[in-house]
Amino acid sequence: MKIWFPTIRAGTGADIFIINLVKGLRENGVEAEITWIPHLAELLPYPLKYIKAPKNTDIIHSNSWYGFAFSKVNIPTVISVYHWVHDLALSPYKSKAQKIYHNNLIRRYEKLSIESASKVIAISKYTGDVISRNYPDIKINIINTGIDTNLFRPKINKKTKNDKFNLLFVGSCSKRKGFDLLLPIMKLLPENIVLNYTEGNIKNVNVNKLGKLNLNELIKNYQNCDALLFPTRYEGFGYVVAEAMACEKPVVSTNCTAVPELIDNSKTGLLCEQDDIISFSKSILELYEDNRLCVRLGEEARDKIICKFNIENMINEYIKLYKTLL
Repeated sequence: MKIWFPTIRAGTGADIFIINLVKGLRENGVEAEITWIPHLAELLPYPLKYIKAPKNTDIIHSNSWYGFAFSKVNIPTVISVYHWVHDLALSPYKSKAQKIYHNNLIRRYEKLSIESASKVIAISKYTGDVISRNYPDIKINIINTGIDTNLFRPKINKKTKNDKFNLLFVGSCSKRKGFDLLLPIMKLLPENIVLNYTEGNIKNVNVNKLGKLNLNELIKNYQNCDALLFPTRYEGFGYVVAEAMACEKPVVSTNCTAVPELIDNSKTGLLCEQDDIISFSKSILELYEDNRLCVRLGEEARDKIICKFNIENMINEYIKLYKTLL
């Protein structure tokens, strides 16, 4: 069995997903090949149909934004949807230009891709449900994104009484990720609770900008923090949440979109209502004041990722799905 992944290099988590999937397939004896396509093709994907599939390709696996271009070559096509950009819940966090782009181009491309695909896959139940409401006659297969729990793993940290309580925020400085809520939340917390964050600029005494992190730096920061603060407003899956959970860290996040699929409130993390900075600050203080709660939530979080969201499960689910098309 040979799977071909014609993929536009987007510089996002979608690239990492494909790389991990191909690696996992190869480790399980499945031949898999990526063809990286320039990002410009996202605007005008029709010429992609002239790219020939590698010899002996059995299945083409591509993205919903441009996968339709590969659907007329008498080879079964699998389409992945990472998050549904037309979801009304996402609309408040898009710019005017994004709305025009999504409504006038991407909506048409995704319709062509979904209606022509042999199989359509969503990476979370939430995303799958949203697509199903738009395409009730098409079966949407749910295969959760998997985390490499050997790579994202806990580290034993020896803390002293005088150590600060370190929060971590990983994500863009966008409204969708809740970046604008970080400062108001931190202003409600004592100065010995410190926030380390990756992008944007926050001016406060108890915050520290890390800048862009490579993979090893990212894992190290997950391992060394006390908790992840992630007041997102919309997630198609929640990579950051799942990665922190795999590193045995409690996560304080939002009770919205796909996040509750990962976090069981008060069991594998703490969920707050959207935009409720008082709830976020109280949840962080609860962790700060109760180390045993931090430990328990972190351990339960890692157990859930290992059981339900590990990369081995994901690879096996994809292999099972591919075999139905042969």
